[in-house]
Amino acid sequence: MRYLVIDTETGGLDPKKNALLEIGARIFEEDGKICSGFHRKIMWDSSMSTTVTIYALGLNKSSLIDGDSAPKVANDLAAWLACWSQERDIVLMGQNLQFDCDFLTAFMERYGFVNWMEPFRHRKIDTCHIALFLQEVGLLPAYLKLGLAALHKHFFGTDLPAAHTAMGDAESTFAVYREMRRLMRERVSWDSTVAIGAKKP
Repeated sequence: MRYLVIDTETGGLDPKKNALLEIGARIFEEDGKICSGFHRKIMWDSSMSTTVTIYALGLNKSSLIDGDSAPKVANDLAAWLACWSQERDIVLMGQNLQFDCDFLTAFMERYGFVNWMEPFRHRKIDTCHIALFLQEVGLLPAYLKLGLAALHKHFFGTDLPAAHTAMGDAESTFAVYREMRRLMRERVSWDSTVAIGAKKP
């Protein structure tokens, strides 16, 4: 199995109005080895609204002027995805995946690339949903916030090493996923009469 882990940095929460600022994607093997990656910052687009989020990311207009043009990024991403999307053993993954997919879909469709996500329609994993499940069955503390930073802190005891960078967050997402999978394998048992049972510490 391979995992295509994506993350975006954006200028707001609305993919129809706010700019896509950065795209990061990594393809991981089961053992955590990175076998490919895609990373682009996107040139400032004055037609797209950008909220104060841009400053929270440590970015500004001048730093984005040196990014690639949006059409070039869309073309490059489409070409990169085409190399991997037909593999049967690859799964699309992200933390709060729908948010990233909505921005990427709006961005790609703007430049003529429709249905980029179709090959992954039945092969998607949202690590936020896994964390919610673990919280529901008592394997994560009820008080724990389920954002990437909080999950990384919980499992590794440190802050995100490259917070609010698309590539850094993609790598942290997969690291957290592997820890959650390990936790499930160690603590959750499947039973013919009880669908899922959480083993007590």
